[in-house]
Amino acid sequence: MARTKQVARRNFNAAEAEKLCRNSKPTKSARKIFYREAKKVNRYRPGTVALREIKRYQQTGNTLIPKLAFARLIRQVCGTWLNMCCFRIQREAMLALQEAAEIYLAEVFEDSYRVTIHARRVTLLPKDMRLVLRIRGESRPQ
Repeated sequence: MARTKQVARRNFNAAEAEKLCRNSKPTKSARKIFYREAKKVNRYRPGTVALREIKRYQQTGNTLIPKLAFARLIRQVCGTWLNMCCFRIQREAMLALQEAAEIYLAEVFEDSYRVTIHARRVTLLPKDMRLVLRIRGESRPQ
């Protein structure tokens, strides 16, 4: 296919396009711009996209929490609860703990967001998470 020269086009904003349509006979480009601005954008209901993202992250195989930060947290918790200063944890055990923690957190967030949608809100609040943990019968953090 032969190459052809491209003609430079001027970019109009909505106000200029409307002005062109009012003052003179609207040109083809002005009509296109005016129509493009008037076209309705497809929007999903609040919460639909968030639940879709949660499901997508659940299906992925990689972990979402950084490994080193999670390992530091586990060592800190084990050090304070078990009063041990020097201990080792196998890599597979740490990975298993991280997978279990991420699965649990994803389920809690999904249920909490469903409670948020039920309350006809978009923003996830701490009281939604407290309600989910209470319904599940788990102790809530202080």
